[in-house]
Amino acid sequence: MKPKIVSLGEILIDFTPVATNGKNPRFDQNPGGAPMNVLAAASKLGIHTDFIGCVGEDQFGHFLLDFLENQGIGNSHVILSDTHHTTLAFVHLKENGERDFSFYRKHGADLMLREEDIKESFFKEAKVFHFGSLSLTADPSRSATRKAIAMAKERQCIISYDPNLRPPLWDSLEKAKVHILSVMEEVDILKLSEEELIFLTGISDIVEASDRLYQEYNLPLMIVTMGEKGCALRRRKEFGQVEGVSVKAVDTTGAGDSHLGAMLAQFLTKKHYAVASFEELLTYAKFANAYAGYVTTKFGSAEIMPDKERLIQWAESSLSFLGD
Repeated sequence: MKPKIVSLGEILIDFTPVATNGKNPRFDQNPGGAPMNVLAAASKLGIHTDFIGCVGEDQFGHFLLDFLENQGIGNSHVILSDTHHTTLAFVHLKENGERDFSFYRKHGADLMLREEDIKESFFKEAKVFHFGSLSLTADPSRSATRKAIAMAKERQCIISYDPNLRPPLWDSLEKAKVHILSVMEEVDILKLSEEELIFLTGISDIVEASDRLYQEYNLPLMIVTMGEKGCALRRRKEFGQVEGVSVKAVDTTGAGDSHLGAMLAQFLTKKHYAVASFEELLTYAKFANAYAGYVTTKFGSAEIMPDKERLIQWAESSLSFLGD
């Protein structure tokens, strides 16, 4: 039986700008949500995946269910709510491809996932359980997330976590920090951006900041994504950085998620992060950097994740280290 990644959290509609007619932007409807994006990447790289979440009993919700099915991501653990609409987000792009979000989520379905919706059977075949911080912003999804973490740990899953900071979705940054850190001791793999690392530690030096988090929470592995600068890895006392791939970015939505999906896929198809040499982990990161680089050259996120063949066709010279 092949190992599986199970992910829980927000699944929503990203409205991405694709053209402007005078002062009026035009938006495309795209599937989105960081925990789902991670699965979209891993699934394209041959990993079995299942998603746990909640969408509305509306056209957007059924669009997302169809997308999961078409991508080979298990959708049988997705709840349909007939009382709350599917969560929406509008993406605002800058000239360098960086983005901001406007969320329509106050009564969004993704927050309505309940403890009783989480079943032990969801984790039967799981090797990795991944979640993000947005499902911790409020109940009932906060309690559902904590229950899922406990069940996954009982099954001895690797716990992967993305403290995905979106300030508008929290009552305050102080509360955001408290809830984001509240689950840190349960985590095996922490993926966060450079900005999020600085936010959580108050330290601008990446080496010192990552060591601080490791010391405080005994984190086995930390992946720090740094945009065009690449990424940094910390495995306990070992630390290293990998340069990014030079691309012309048009939309960075989902780049960090795709990076993590590519890393997790390699942990499950090559060597476990705990037994691979640190040099091998840095090689994994080179692949993940290239994968994320590709994603930034396209508009959208989950729907444009490449398989390995397409990635090699796009940037064969960048991936020469992969061999077979």
